[in-house]
Amino acid sequence: MKERPILFTGPMVRAILDGRKTQTRRAFSKKLIFDDRPDAFKFRGFDDEGRAVFFVPPNEMLLIGPINIKSPYGLPGDRLWVRETWADLNADFSNMGPQYVYRADGQDYGAPVTWRPSIHMPRAACRLLLDISDLRVQRLHDISEEDAIAEGVSSFMPGPLQTFYRNYLTCKFQCLTAVASFQSLWTKINGPESWAKNPWVWTIKFKRIQP
Repeated sequence: MKERPILFTGPMVRAILDGRKTQTRRAFSKKLIFDDRPDAFKFRGFDDEGRAVFFVPPNEMLLIGPINIKSPYGLPGDRLWVRETWADLNADFSNMGPQYVYRADGQDYGAPVTWRPSIHMPRAACRLLLDISDLRVQRLHDISEEDAIAEGVSSFMPGPLQTFYRNYLTCKFQCLTAVASFQSLWTKINGPESWAKNPWVWTIKFKRIQP
């Protein structure tokens, strides 16, 4: 069992804390050869070492033979420790131990707080530990309605027969499906052209455990 860090935005941290988020999708590295031509590659499963195996259909490219790609997030049974926007209220007091707080909580601490980026969070400040229960490889657009809900998108029910989902680009509940809501979330995080590219993604299913 190995542990690796993973970044989450404030809304997704809150979704994990609420128990609404049990999946996350992360695009394959842009350094990989098929980033510009995802349609040219076919996923064939995992090898004995848990690496994703891709093949290139004949006549698509000069590249011949399978491509085996190791998941940067680990395999089922491994763990992810969440990095989020944080602060240490005792950072200026060398004689006191750290007092970690988290921006996602939205609390008022009675004085200005110097928030630090999630990328700089040390392991000691982590409050969320995730156990990987399943790992899949798929195209981004293959996400189902059920999976989009498991991604933790916010919903609002004005009546018993209708559910609206948050549009993360407008911050309004105006999406009729969870998939449309997730599309807006992905676009907000990854940029305006990121959804249209339909990249290959690691689909990570997890359960929260105590750090």
